[in-house]
Amino acid sequence: METEALEGESEPLNCAICDVALDNMSPSLRQEHYELHFQDAESHQEAVPSSPNTTPSDAPSKEQFWTISLAPQRKPPSNVTPGLIPILRQALLRSHANGKTQRAALCKDSICHIASEFLDTTYGCGYRNYMMACSLLYEQDIIPQYRHNLDQDVDQAYDSYKGSSKWLGYDLVGATQLKNRLVNTKKWIGTADLYTAFTYRGIPSRLVDFPQSGADPEVLPRWVANYFFPPKSTGNVQSALSGASPVVQTEKAPLILQHQGHSRTVVGIETNKAGILNLLVFDPAKKIPSNLRKQALSAFPSPQSPSHSHLRSIASTLKGSGKRPREEDEEDDRHNKKGRPSFVHIHDNQSKEEIDYIAVLKLFRVPLSNLKKRDKYQILTFPLEPILTQDERESRKVVTSEKVF
Repeated sequence: METEALEGESEPLNCAICDVALDNMSPSLRQEHYELHFQDAESHQEAVPSSPNTTPSDAPSKEQFWTISLAPQRKPPSNVTPGLIPILRQALLRSHANGKTQRAALCKDSICHIASEFLDTTYGCGYRNYMMACSLLYEQDIIPQYRHNLDQDVDQAYDSYKGSSKWLGYDLVGATQLKNRLVNTKKWIGTADLYTAFTYRGIPSRLVDFPQSGADPEVLPRWVANYFFPPKSTGNVQSALSGASPVVQTEKAPLILQHQGHSRTVVGIETNKAGILNLLVFDPAKKIPSNLRKQALSAFPSPQSPSHSHLRSIASTLKGSGKRPREEDEEDDRHNKKGRPSFVHIHDNQSKEEIDYIAVLKLFRVPLSNLKKRDKYQILTFPLEPILTQDERESRKVVTSEKVF
C-alpha cells in the first residue's frame, strides 16, 4: 500500500486539547505533551475488570458501534450523533430563504457523526471517518449485501479499531508499513488504508488525488459538486444546479477527505449567494454541542419504545422568527454568554426550542479559504456498486488512484 505523501502549507499548530502553541516543540516534545494529557485522563478512568488470563487487548471494550437501526435497542454512545443531515437540510433551506444559499446537496441521511474522544484526539480521525462511512454503508439499501459483509464487525459491541485493522493480513505491504500492528497503538491511518480495509470486505471504493490544489483551489470543490450534482450531458455544474430544488437530498454516500495530518467526512456541497462552493463536512475533531445533539436524537425512538421508526421530519423546529435577516457578519458573531455558538434557543413568546441555523451551518461549512491552506488532497469515494468478487479484491491489492488537475 503505497501512496504519495500529502503535504500542505505550514500553519499555526496548537494542542488539540489545551490549545497550547506547539510550533516550537520538536515531534518528541509534542508527543510528551500529549502523553501528559493521556496519563491524566487514564488516572480518572474506571478500571476494566479482568481475569488473570486477560490481556489489555482481550479486555472488554467500552466502545460500541451504533447505527440508526439500533435506536430501539440502545442509546448511541456519547460521541455518536445520528439525525444531523435532516437538521442540516432545514438549516440550508432557511439560509436559501434568506438569500445566503443558492443551492445545496446532501448525502443519504442515515450517516452518524462520530467524534474522536479524549484519548484518540491526536490520531483518531481516520478511524472515526471509517466508522462514519460504515454507519451509512450498513444502513443504505441500494446494495443491501453490504450489511452482511460489515456484520463481521459492526453488528456487535466491539473495539472499532480492531474492526478496521483485520485487513492487515490481507494487505501485506501495508501491514509491513504499519509494522504488522494497529490494535492498541496510536498509529495514523489515511484514506489509502481505508480503501484497503473496505476492499478486504468486498465493498468498492475509489481514491481520487488532487495533487495541485494549491494552483487551483476550486478544482476540489468543483469535483465534489459534480459528485453530488452530476452535470447533464450538455452543460456544467451550475446548469445542473439551476434545475434542481434549492436543497437536494441525494442517494449518494459521503466522501472521506484527507490532507496532511487530518481527514474529514464530506456530507454535502453548498453554493453561496456569491456562487462560491462550500464543502459541508462531519469533522471527527469537532464534538456536537449537547443542545444540538439532543435535538437530533429527538427524531429517534427511545430504547424503551416498542416502535421502530427511522428519521422523522423535524422541519417544525426551524420556524421563522419574523425578524429581518441579519447581516452575514452579524449572524456569524451570534454567541452565547460563554462565547460559543448557541445552536438551540427559546423565543420569548413560546417555550418551544428552535435550532439556530446560522450556528449549525457554521459548524459544518468548510469554505474555499480553508481549502486553500493545503496544496494536496485525497478523497475516498463509495460508488455503491455490487460486492467485489474475490478476483476483484485480489487485483485491488495494488492501490491505484485517479488524479484530478
